Amino acid sequence: MDIRLSSFKIQVGLLFRKKLFCITFFIFCLFSIQFLNSAIKIAYPENVSLMDVFTYNFNTYSNVFLCYLPLFIILEAAFFSHGKFNEYVMIRYKNRFWYFLHKEIYALKFSFLYRLIENVTVSFIYFVFCIGSNSYCSIISELSKNIQQFMCLSRINREETVAIFCFTFISMLFLELVFSQIIIITSETALSPVASIGIALGADVFLLVIIKCYFWFSGFKISQILPHNNLFLQFIFRDSYISGIESDIHLLVRPMIYQIIVLCILLITMYLYISKRDFLYETVEKNL
Repeated sequence: MDIRLSSFKIQVGLLFRKKLFCITFFIFCLFSIQFLNSAIKIAYPENVSLMDVFTYNFNTYSNVFLCYLPLFIILEAAFFSHGKFNEYVMIRYKNRFWYFLHKEIYALKFSFLYRLIENVTVSFIYFVFCIGSNSYCSIISELSKNIQQFMCLSRINREETVAIFCFTFISMLFLELVFSQIIIITSETALSPVASIGIALGADVFLLVIIKCYFWFSGFKISQILPHNNLFLQFIFRDSYISGIESDIHLLVRPMIYQIIVLCILLITMYLYISKRDFLYETVEKNL
C-alpha cells in the first residue's frame, strides 16, 4: 500500500477544525473591518469601491507586514507541522525531487486557497457594509482619486484598475509563497513549529525595517532590487507621481519579473537543501 503524507484536503480540513484557525480568522476579520473604515475615510467624498478596498488592504505595506502576513505565517506553520507518522516520510517517495515537488505543490495550493479566502472574506465584509449603510456598491470601477493619490497613481482607468488588482493579488501570493519556503525549511529541521513561526516573523519584521529605512538606499542602484520597490504601488509609481507624469501600467512588468526570479532562486535553494538534508537524523517534534 502506498502510504504518503495526508492528502491536501485532509490536512486543510484538520486545520480548519482547530481553534487556531477560528482565532486567526476572527482577527483577520477585525483587521479587514478596520482597514475598510480607513479606506472609506481616504476615499471620501467619493464612495469607496471594492477595488479601492482590495488595493488599500493588500498593497499597503503596514497592513501586509504588521497584520496579514503574521496571520498567514501562524496558519501555515500549523499546516506544515509534522507528527511522528511523517518523520520518515522521505522513504515513501521515489527520490528527493518528488518529495520536494510534493512540498511545493502543497505550499502553492495552500497559499492560493488562503488568498482566495482573504479576497472572499474582504468582499463579504464590503458588501455587508454597503447593505448596512445603504451605500452604493461598486465592484469594478476606477480607483477613487484619493486612493490613487495614496498609492502614488494618477489617471488610472477601469481596465488599468483590473491590472492593478491582478498585480496586488499576485504580489500577496508571491509574499505568501516566499514565507512558505521559510516555513518549509524550518519545519524540515529540528526546530519546533513555534521556532518556525519566530524565524518567519523575524523575516517579516526585517522587511518592514528595510522599508522604514528606505532613504538609506535612495540614489543607489541596489534600491531597485529591494523588495518593497517591487511589491508596493506607492514605491513603484512614486518617481513618476512626483514628476507629475501619468501612471504607466507597464511599470508593473519589471516587478513581476523580479518576483519570478526571486521565487525561482528560493525554489532552487529549497531543492538543494532537501537534496542534502539527512532525513535519518532523529528530531524531537513539538506541536503547536
